[in-house]
Amino acid sequence: MGANENEISFDASASESGTVVNHEEGKPLKKSKLLLAVLYFGTFLGISDEFFVLTTSRQIAESFHQGAAGSWLFVGYNLGYSMALPIYGRLYEVLGQRKTFLIAYASYGVGCIVSGTPHEFYAIVAGRFLVGAGASDIASIREVAVFRSHLMVVMLVGAVSGGPLGAILAGTIGWRWSFLVHIPFVVLCAIVVFFKLRPKNSQPAAETSSDEERNIEKKEETPKAPRPPLDIPGIITLSCAILCFVILVEMLEDLDAVKRHIGLIVGLGVGFVVFTATFISIEVFWAKNPVIPLHLLKTTQVGLVWGTTFFMQMGNYGFVASIAPYFARVHGLTTIETGLCLGPTAVGAAAGSVLTGMLVKRSGKHRVWAIVGLSTALMSFALILPRWSLFEQHMWELFYSFFFSWGLGMTLSAQFVGLSASTPEEYAATSITSYYLFQQAGTMIGITMTTVLQHLVFKEKLESTIGESPEDLKKIDHILDNVDYSRSLPKPLLRAVNKDFRESYMVLIRMFPDLFTSSEKGPEYANRTITVFVMATVAISLLLVLRQKNITI
Repeated sequence: MGANENEISFDASASESGTVVNHEEGKPLKKSKLLLAVLYFGTFLGISDEFFVLTTSRQIAESFHQGAAGSWLFVGYNLGYSMALPIYGRLYEVLGQRKTFLIAYASYGVGCIVSGTPHEFYAIVAGRFLVGAGASDIASIREVAVFRSHLMVVMLVGAVSGGPLGAILAGTIGWRWSFLVHIPFVVLCAIVVFFKLRPKNSQPAAETSSDEERNIEKKEETPKAPRPPLDIPGIITLSCAILCFVILVEMLEDLDAVKRHIGLIVGLGVGFVVFTATFISIEVFWAKNPVIPLHLLKTTQVGLVWGTTFFMQMGNYGFVASIAPYFARVHGLTTIETGLCLGPTAVGAAAGSVLTGMLVKRSGKHRVWAIVGLSTALMSFALILPRWSLFEQHMWELFYSFFFSWGLGMTLSAQFVGLSASTPEEYAATSITSYYLFQQAGTMIGITMTTVLQHLVFKEKLESTIGESPEDLKKIDHILDNVDYSRSLPKPLLRAVNKDFRESYMVLIRMFPDLFTSSEKGPEYANRTITVFVMATVAISLLLVLRQKNITI
């Protein structure tokens, strides 16, 4: 999702950052203060937009009577981000920085218009796809290595203010205008980039430009080495594999629909397998410039870092995306109030990243801090799990999420250092791009799976509490699709519904219940034999970190 606020405290070389680097010499390019301000503001837009949607996705989906489909807003964004990310590097070489930035701003702006003016829910998903494609450059991860100290502040402000500010806008002018209000700022940023970020052949007059401005696109006339073609087939097959998997998981949300569309379910499963196998074949045997250099899995520990990031993001965003709907249902908070609930999470992630950056710089080691971070996250979630699901939670217990995100922020920062230290120099840029692709894939899958599985368990519990008659099932559908409808229920029933919702967070995975259920023990026993999704993914991440070697930086 957007530029990641958790990986900005480490020392990566300027040549690995890509965006603000002289590609012929690998030297950082100087920028005017106005241009830097615009680029920082683009980063702010990307981060704040991400947290705004985390807060308001439920409200947006419910306005189309699609309350359970809110995760598609994240899927669309992250899919666009993932597909565009490896393409921008090549666009920089072909079109130059200015045109590439303008393309990104155009994609972001059109996406905001499409997101704010639709009459169908999935038109918003298409808009979010375009926003993600633009955000992968205007909120560019490539700026991190060169301007990390300033970006730390920008990302922290965007993460902390995005949820509350977006929720306030959605609660006052509506969620549609909350998307459209981005347009003037995007246009202004594009204008500044157009006039301030000069093409490399332009020669500005000395009397009208500062030394910094003259150096923005100053390049030596050196011959360029031929570059292998962009791995378009790899990008397409990877995106199709992820999309097939996400749609398959989303369809499992309605078991009755599964029975009616069993052929489509099988087709999606086969499609996922075929696209995955095709992608691996392309990367191993055909691509000269692979999206994910799989051969690094054999010779370095890069694969362990990628795997750690993938599973950690699955658990991280699976939990973070559930915070706003949880407090809206259980505590009856408004959209504005639920936006504030994401504050501890954002601050914790940023604080953990900053701390790890200082610790790694002082000690020269990264693995130990990743272990400390994951252990902290596991212990925090071990406390969150029973308190938020089995008991009536107090509002102050929201701060458990601070320590959960603190630990994951530490780990993400430490893992990026490990990635930079263990990657051969010639594959540095590709491995870092792959690192972010694994992040986005983990985010998409984590949000989708936790949303669908929690919805299934919540629906099952409601059927047990309310009943399964046609009238009861209709009432259950209204409860699932609209939080405001739940608040209109009689108080005894509302308390029972909230209890079912809390417990559905404990029962995040219940697959193949017949394997765990017998006529003697009943379905209640099955609910106790499930695996908790978030803890499982974080635990897998910890195991992968333990297998890594500690490289002294």
